[in-house]
Amino acid sequence: MFTLQRHHSCKSKIKLTKEKEIIEIAEHCKNCGNLQLLGLMTMAPFTPNETVIRESFAKLKKHFDSLNQRGFGLKEL
Repeated sequence: MFTLQRHHSCKSKIKLTKEKEIIEIAEHCKNCGNLQLLGLMTMAPFTPNETVIRESFAKLKKHFDSLNQRGFGLKEL
C-alpha cells in the first residue's frame, strides 16, 4: 500500500495499492502545473516477518523505476 500525502502537516491521504492507481495519480500530478511529484514513500506492514517487510520495499522500488522509465524523473525513494 502506498500513500499520497499532500504535506506532512495535512491529514488528507490517499492510499494506493495498485500500479494502475499509482500511474494515474502520477500522470495527474504531471499534468497539473502546480504539482510536482518528487518521489515515493511507503510504510512497511507492522509485522515481525522480514520477508513481508522486504517485499513491501521491493514493490516500492519497482513502482519508482516504472515511473522513471515513463519520464517522471523521481529523485526520492
